[in-house]
Amino acid sequence: MKNLLTIVKHGDCELIRGHGQASLPEHTHKSFTMVLFTAGCLFVSVNGARRKVKAGTVIVLPPDNSISLSACDVYDYLSLSVHDKMCVRIMSYLSESPCVFTDSGIINAILADFDAVASEEDFIDRLGIFLQRYSPAGKGARSVAEVVKKAREYIEEHITDGISVADVALGLDVTSSYLARVFKKFMKITPKQYLIQCRLREAKRKMEDDVRDADIAYETGFASQSHLCTVFKKYMGISVGDYKGLIHKK
Repeated sequence: MKNLLTIVKHGDCELIRGHGQASLPEHTHKSFTMVLFTAGCLFVSVNGARRKVKAGTVIVLPPDNSISLSACDVYDYLSLSVHDKMCVRIMSYLSESPCVFTDSGIINAILADFDAVASEEDFIDRLGIFLQRYSPAGKGARSVAEVVKKAREYIEEHITDGISVADVALGLDVTSSYLARVFKKFMKITPKQYLIQCRLREAKRKMEDDVRDADIAYETGFASQSHLCTVFKKYMGISVGDYKGLIHKK
């Protein structure tokens, strides 16, 4: 089925009204993008996280995040792209993390007014203020520092559970790629490296109590005793046996 489009532009802002059954491979945008699905259903992947969406679903996609579409049936949508200066303006209200939420009717109403926009600045401010206050996209919802702090706390509380970085991201309701990016920028190490450091710190504490290596591995989230020994030697520059010999030497 042919995809039917109408396009309206106001300065740096562009609204596409679409109807069809198009599927799109994973791609990124250098502009801010927001999509409201108004009819039908389809599968959407945002930064690799796949979900089924239906009418009323809003996807907020800041620059440099990825999206793909896989149509189940015919669907209708409104897609807003915001470029250049207006992209900078709307991103001043928002976080860098994409989000998906259900429209209460306000987004539909804001986009319905697009054809009659007198000032793109006023339009962007109206949309940005709404998203900031009432959607998960709002910068005021959680700062980068808070996300990193919550990630560190989650890791420290779950080091014995065999968690992965994906588990941490899921626990914070952010994407793995977003978490990895902001954590590395803020902490100068990756979430995985921080998780390993926490596990090694706990393993060293247990070695002081002369706990068996196999039990230490199990209790600190390592896959096996050999995994513990390999990681310990890599990060500490000394074998588990030699380290235990040093701390218990009298």
